[in-house]
Amino acid sequence: MIPRHCGDVGIAEVDFPLEEKRLIDHFLHRKSYTRTKFYAVTNKKDWAVVQIFKKQTKNLFQKVEEVKVLSLPDRTRFIIESNLDVLQIGHLLAVQAEHPKDLIIVQGRFDHVSFIDVRLPAKIRVVDVVPPNPSKLQSIIKDFLGTSSNIIKIDLQLINIERLAEEIVGDKLILPCGSAYDDLVKTTKKELLFLDRAPDLSKKDIMSAEVIGCSLSKRIFEELYGSAPNLHNMCPKESEFVTNNEIPTISRCCKVKNGVEIDGNWVSVPWGADLCEVGEAIRIVLSMNQGEY
Repeated sequence: MIPRHCGDVGIAEVDFPLEEKRLIDHFLHRKSYTRTKFYAVTNKKDWAVVQIFKKQTKNLFQKVEEVKVLSLPDRTRFIIESNLDVLQIGHLLAVQAEHPKDLIIVQGRFDHVSFIDVRLPAKIRVVDVVPPNPSKLQSIIKDFLGTSSNIIKIDLQLINIERLAEEIVGDKLILPCGSAYDDLVKTTKKELLFLDRAPDLSKKDIMSAEVIGCSLSKRIFEELYGSAPNLHNMCPKESEFVTNNEIPTISRCCKVKNGVEIDGNWVSVPWGADLCEVGEAIRIVLSMNQGEY
């Protein structure tokens, strides 16, 4: 588990032994600030971490209805790293790698406090489309994690549009978006058309259309031309090429407009996802890594 933001983590000082029942009794039914989701708790000797669940109201302080103890002193470490940015997941992963069995509370730059509790080596699956090569998700994840990318085992599964195009009979293909397939334009001998440019098609072309895309591409084609195309599905969640659905997964999806969407252990980001959206997806799938897959 990794908090979304250090602002979600409160600090609580108590004067009793940090035992599970004592911690639950202490926080249950108290009022807590609306943003606080976790407390790093200390009795000036030991540390523990609890997660709280509150009755949602419009008030700034809400009543705690449930308390979950995430760690007790036997596996909780508190460290001070004044140069470490606790909002950078890559930095937290490097600390976790030094103490792989513990929950680590970190007081870092600007005295911000957060924690990490991820079983390492964490395993995640990334499903994406090429070209471009490397894929967009590959590049963003590498930029986001930096040197800590070596700590994570990534099962990379790529849907190769060039290979799919070669297998389709016919000399004309329709793809979703022209800006993403410059490499394919250079390598294929087929004529490429793009849905985002709403090309003029003859009745014969409409009836024989070969579209590489997803259900949204099919819907766009139907609204433009009044007929269903022969769809070659490249949707990461629906692709026949994707295997091993048990591993927490990140993929792009054109139906996601912004932020992230979670469906079980599958986290989708927009097709044009930015660094922040992919970073949030990484945080979520890493938080799913509490055991072996």
